[in-house]
Amino acid sequence: MSDTALTDRQKAILKMVIDEYISTAEPISSGYLTKKYKLNVSAATIRNEMAVLIRRGYLDQPHTSAGRVPTPAGYRLYIRELMGNTSLPVLKEVAMKQNVWSNRYDPHSLLRSASSALASATNLLSLVSLNDGSLYYSGVVNILDYIEFFDIEVSRAVLNMLDSYENSLYTFLEKRNTSDTCVIMGDEFERSSLYPVSVVAKSFVSGGKKGHVCVIGPARMKYQEVIPAVDYMAHILEELGVTW
Repeated sequence: MSDTALTDRQKAILKMVIDEYISTAEPISSGYLTKKYKLNVSAATIRNEMAVLIRRGYLDQPHTSAGRVPTPAGYRLYIRELMGNTSLPVLKEVAMKQNVWSNRYDPHSLLRSASSALASATNLLSLVSLNDGSLYYSGVVNILDYIEFFDIEVSRAVLNMLDSYENSLYTFLEKRNTSDTCVIMGDEFERSSLYPVSVVAKSFVSGGKKGHVCVIGPARMKYQEVIPAVDYMAHILEELGVTW
């Protein structure tokens, strides 16, 4: 599957579909895009371009009469090339650091407050772990705001990921290069019930110990906000870890 095989218009349509799907969780039709974005081509032309994106594996059509939804490959291309600016607003940086600052001399309190601050910043499930087995997570209730987690099997799979962290997500992260913030899509996990889920993760070294910062949520999470938040929290932990 080659990204270069897509035209600029096809990439623009893919971005529109993903932006709208992230906001609405509803399949996106060609007519919807034509009207909302006032495109200077017909809905039929957009529909033909969507058909190309389906054949290339970037979109899927759940039902014959439905609109289109992104696939994991579509999200990967979106994250890599299409989503645009991912800088964290200064006010959010300040708030995140303030939420952990008072705990900087106590490693466990710092990690606990870091997971809470990240959950608040992203409105998703966050976890912070050290390779010595310490694990703190927060925001479990947040994921229930997203329709994907109305499915009990999806929620069960995520909770099981937390309960068996060392034998599941931790092992998976150790096999990945998380020195740079990475996104793990649901199709990379072995459980089909995790297909609608994604994980944004970054490793850090704090107080001489290696750990991970992660956010878990729906595949349609707002990556422009989540990726820089995870990156910044890992930076905070590395910075404050020198006080341990």
